[in-house]
Formats: sequence, structure tokens, C-alpha cells
Amino acid sequence: MRRTSRSSRFPASRTSSRRRRPSATWSNAMAQDFGTPPFFVAFRSEDGEITVHIDTEVIESASHAGILLADFSKHMAIALAQTGKASSPDAAMDEMLDLFEAELNNPTDTPRGGIAN
Repeated sequence: MRRTSRSSRFPASRTSSRRRRPSATWSNAMAQDFGTPPFFVAFRSEDGEITVHIDTEVIESASHAGILLADFSKHMAIALAQTGKASSPDAAMDEMLDLFEAELNNPTDTPRGGIAN
């Protein structure tokens, strides 16, 4: 897996003036804010099982999916650092990439499911 330099991973952040409102139906709130429903949602059940919903209609190709995963990873690394779960976004990204590669090479479980319309 090709690693990028630390300085190129986390460009200067942009801020948004858009305020998020807490909502029990957050996906509806997000759809109202952005005009579209989310294309990726993940839930963890009480027993620890993860359920993922992906709207493949908005993902153009495998290349596009790779870009989305990279962008999501950057946001996750920043969030982990901001909440004290990592010492920095770079440290979080390093750990995430190490475990990502390990999980691809030696999966701890097998995703199951399929396309639901």
C-alpha cells in the first residue's frame, strides 16, 4: 500500500458555517441540509454487529469508491484526534492504515449480505 507524505494527507482545513441540528432522524435532517439522502450509513447493534447501507447509485466506479474511502479516512483521523482518541490526525491515520492493511490481509470476519432494492 502506497503511503502519502504527512503534509499532503491533511491540507489546511476549511470551516463551514452550516450548523448541524441534533435530530432523532438525522438522515432526514442531513437530506434537508444537503438536498439528498446519505449514500453511506453504518450502525452497530447492541450485540456489536455492524450493518452498513451503501447507495451504489451515487458511486460512479471503484476509483470513485477509493476516493470516498480516502476522504472518509481523513475525516475520521481528524475526529479521533479532536476527541482525544489519537494524539494527532497523522498518528490516527498511521494506525488506521496499519489496521486497514492487516484486516485486508487477514480478515477477522467475512462481510455478508447483498443488494437490497
